[in-house]
Amino acid sequence: MPLEHKHYTHVVFRAVENRVAMVKADGGYNSAIIDPYGRIHALAVFPEGGGATLVADIPIGSGKGTLTTRLGDWMGWLGLAGLVFFAFGSGWLEKRVSGCRPGPRGRPWCRARFTR
Repeated sequence: MPLEHKHYTHVVFRAVENRVAMVKADGGYNSAIIDPYGRIHALAVFPEGGGATLVADIPIGSGKGTLTTRLGDWMGWLGLAGLVFFAFGSGWLEKRVSGCRPGPRGRPWCRARFTR
């Protein structure tokens, strides 16, 4: 992928994720107009910098977004809570082993009980 296409790829993903049209205006490198489906309607690339005028007729989009954008950051907080639980609270789920004896093929046979 050419270098000039890497400067606005994140804007394409944001437009599709939030289902809205996006405009990336950058006088230092490139500018682009992207529709809610991720299609680039207008693009101006100036590696040395410069001005440009971009014009395109595109739908604004619904703005409903994906499930993650509608519900917010709860999935991240839930993941953090799970990390803390399994890092510090995993002793609660510890399996206690008692009554081991030799089993078939020399492997130990144990009765396990779960405690809280």
